[in-house]
Amino acid sequence: IEYLRESSCRAIFEGAFLFENYIARADILTRTTDGYGWDLIEVKSSVNQKAEFIDDMAYTTLIARESGFSPNAIKLMLVDRNYRLGMDPRKLFQTIDCTTEVMARVDDFTPYLPEIGRLISQPMEPEPNLSYKCKNCDQFQVCFGKDIDCPIFIIPRLQQKKADEMIEQGIVCVLDIPDDFPLSANQKKVVECVKCGQVRVDPVIKKMLQEIQWPAYYLDFETTMTALPLYPEIAPYEKIPTQYSIHFCEQCGCVHIHREYI
Repeated sequence: IEYLRESSCRAIFEGAFLFENYIARADILTRTTDGYGWDLIEVKSSVNQKAEFIDDMAYTTLIARESGFSPNAIKLMLVDRNYRLGMDPRKLFQTIDCTTEVMARVDDFTPYLPEIGRLISQPMEPEPNLSYKCKNCDQFQVCFGKDIDCPIFIIPRLQQKKADEMIEQGIVCVLDIPDDFPLSANQKKVVECVKCGQVRVDPVIKKMLQEIQWPAYYLDFETTMTALPLYPEIAPYEKIPTQYSIHFCEQCGCVHIHREYI
């Protein structure tokens, strides 16, 4: 608060806001040109604007507002894809005003604040519920997935409606899916393979593999990408080949020569 009131302070990094049991940190707070307000800036290493960034800024703005701080504008700072090696470093970033979108999201979040506060204040963790959102959760393997060898989420292109229907019926493992459960032809093939434990090769692919003429060469390569371009005329995060390898096979399954270059 002292820094916010100090007229000589032009920027604050990682400023923290506290409200009840909530905490949020603003990446950057910058004083407006008139000297009377502050802009809140969220910094991301991406070159693309994403919906999740709006949610991040909305949460920070909500807690800041509840703690008594109202930003003049909410902005998103991204890496500018037009930056090239040798340009002014200040052009590496672009700033987008997201105030309208963020404030609309803040209005969506506000009604849930009391209930979330109640949940996070409980002495015991609330019982989790398996849902479609678990599919992409980093903790799935140590949570619901720890006792499931073949979770239903391995089924390709499984939509939420189908997943919710399975979960509602108590089906969480591919092995438990009934044969008459409505799935696409591709999904049924995957389920059948998991159940029988055998690899199946598509007839079309099998025919193509049989047409390979020996000896054969297999080429593989690796790439890297950096936010700050390392070479001229390369954009931020543009993929650059860094290594390749080639295998020479006289017959199927027999690597005769291997060469690589880094």
